[in-house]
Amino acid sequence: MAARKGCSKCKKVFDGTFGEKRDYSGFDKCESRCNQEHRREAQETLNQSTFKERQEVESKYGTRYTELMRLPYFDCVRFTIVDPMHNLFLGSAKHIMQNVWLSGPNPMLNDGQLKKIQDKVDKVRFPSSLGRLPNKISISFGGFTADQWKTWTLVMSIYALKGELPDEHLEVWRAFVIACKLLCRTFVTVSDVIKADSLLKTFCVKFERLYGAERVTPNMHMHTHLCECVLDFGPVYAFWLFSFERYNGVMGSFQTNNRSIELQFMRKFLRDQTVQEVAFPDSFQSDFGPLFQPISQSGTLGETECQPVQSFRPLVSLCYGSVESTNLWNEISVYRCLPPSSLDCLLAHEVSYLKEMYKTLNVAVQEESVSECFERFSAVEVGGERYGSSTSRSIRSSYILASWVSTGGLVDTSASEPRAGYVKFYLRQNVCVAGEYKPFLLAYVMWYQNHPNKDYFGQPLQVCCKDLFEQLGPATFLPVQRIQSKFVPVFQRVNAEDILVVCPMTRKIACA
Repeated sequence: MAARKGCSKCKKVFDGTFGEKRDYSGFDKCESRCNQEHRREAQETLNQSTFKERQEVESKYGTRYTELMRLPYFDCVRFTIVDPMHNLFLGSAKHIMQNVWLSGPNPMLNDGQLKKIQDKVDKVRFPSSLGRLPNKISISFGGFTADQWKTWTLVMSIYALKGELPDEHLEVWRAFVIACKLLCRTFVTVSDVIKADSLLKTFCVKFERLYGAERVTPNMHMHTHLCECVLDFGPVYAFWLFSFERYNGVMGSFQTNNRSIELQFMRKFLRDQTVQEVAFPDSFQSDFGPLFQPISQSGTLGETECQPVQSFRPLVSLCYGSVESTNLWNEISVYRCLPPSSLDCLLAHEVSYLKEMYKTLNVAVQEESVSECFERFSAVEVGGERYGSSTSRSIRSSYILASWVSTGGLVDTSASEPRAGYVKFYLRQNVCVAGEYKPFLLAYVMWYQNHPNKDYFGQPLQVCCKDLFEQLGPATFLPVQRIQSKFVPVFQRVNAEDILVVCPMTRKIACA
């Protein structure tokens, strides 16, 4: 990006400099590059007879030749991706925190404010699948990994920066955070991508106005092309570099003698593959089998350990769509019910609420087949993600968001904003649908009441009453397919009142 025409996606000219740094400001739409023209310009550089002439042509067009052009199917423009990990989290998120808000003779965030932010984060109980932010915020976020920058940006930053950063600057950051949350879903829609693109451009324009053109980076220009990559290659999980960087670390940890390293790598891969394919005798499987299983990853890498995408596509419409007649409500094969389990019974009024809930699903459930008996579970797992309950060890994963409840405990699926609740337990029972018994998997949810000042922190956060819940009703029973995401609960005292701050997490198998 040091060249005047340094963008691989468009023909924008970066004229002007700030000392040794070029001017990357300005976010108006520029003419896009195309594969045919790129190839023609690259061929022209090869036709030059001297190195100096070749450099002049390369500078003129902003184009260089690559051996990949010998592949007839290779599209030089579309096949060059913008990596979301470096572009968003190690790029703009890190830049604005460390080089804008924490730099200069009069930093916007001083040491005392960083200490307050650290104290806020330290009080948060993170789910185990999310990991925990290290005690490095108070030392200017030193040593944050890409995954920790991602957690900070998507989950904690708006909550922690509220009251420490001027509102105008926080709103600029909010546009960036919401755009990142839209893009970092495993399933995204075209409307999500369009909205994220608009928010990123809003962030870039306001950033330039607030902090000056000299602080605009090449990464911010590449924000304008990131959504093109999502439309071409799918959700960011398909092409961002978290797993590649992790694999670089794995290979770097291999012990070698610095000779024929490629051969040593291949021998280790073949050896490990052979060991994994060994069929253990049944008598030793329980004792030694788990020792040879792949190590489970956490954080962003753990989010990619899920079942095939096709298994979850039918659940997306159930999660966010309106409740209509469908045979998918009893499709629970992708959900794994986790022990301990037990047989249990509902009270009489709970059974009546359960029958009312089944009616809202429009699946022709025979009312007399709905009994008080059910099989009780403390947690369920779907797509590698665990949803716990208040009676399980995964209690931090029991806080969920869903568009399902209205006041009075009634079912309302038309709400534009999901409501917060926690799961007491999960229940599975068979009920008769159109003359055939079908399994249903439900969560027994206690829904928090919205606080009168629920928008105190602004989107995407919300504020709920800490100890006030909606009354029991049909909405107490939530089909697990309707769970939109988990959230990180923050119990805080504001204006002499204890409140619950809802910090949403991105869900692995659904989209909004």
